Amino acid sequence: QCTGCADGLFLENNQCGTTCPDGKYADNNSNTCWTCHSTCVTCTGEGVSNCNLCIPGVYFEVVDQGNGSSTKSCVLRECPAGTVSEDVTTSCIDCGTDQVGRHTTGQCYTKPVLTITSDQPNQINRDQ
Repeated sequence: QCTGCADGLFLENNQCGTTCPDGKYADNNSNTCWTCHSTCVTCTGEGVSNCNLCIPGVYFEVVDQGNGSSTKSCVLRECPAGTVSEDVTTSCIDCGTDQVGRHTTGQCYTKPVLTITSDQPNQINRDQ
């Protein structure tokens, strides 16, 4: 049983290995595998802002820092209007300018076009 590992190897369950399992990240300072944040499946370091992949039901949120950089983190929330969740990357995907997102189905659909004809002003036609 190992209690420490040489450089380039990481301690996990009393054994040294070259990589860490999902849910853990390799710390080069301590040569140890540490647990990712609870919302991460995989990560590169400590904290929610180091997630590479979020757990199901949790989605990436990208925050513009205003100085040309941005941070991302896994947060439990619904995707914003005009986007839908994409389960593989657990990201909120933009539906595009002519579509809207439907949270209940997780799909984008074309915005309906409403028109009122002058010969029947009380009738609204909805084009799909």
